Amino acid sequence: MPIRSRATTSADEGQAIRLNPPGAAGGQNRGMAYVKNAAMAYFFRAVAYESKGDLDDAIADLGRHIRLVPSDADGAALRAKIIAARRRQPADHSRW
Repeated sequence: MPIRSRATTSADEGQAIRLNPPGAAGGQNRGMAYVKNAAMAYFFRAVAYESKGDLDDAIADLGRHIRLVPSDADGAALRAKIIAARRRQPADHSRW
């Protein structure tokens, strides 16, 4: 079952996956609004990845989100829940 901390629709999830925001460095020239929007894009894309079962990409995007908005407890809590869920999964040795 997907872990969610905010309500989203399937349309939101599809849009979040299509987003590919640039790094935070570009946001410095455009102000805090850009950084906030990029952080939210990372958050919602992470939620979409998590709902598809792609936990590694979800964790990576939440790490980016947290670097942009370190005070956001929702992002940190969701990242911790997904890391715990990944640890409970059986090991995938198909890559060996």
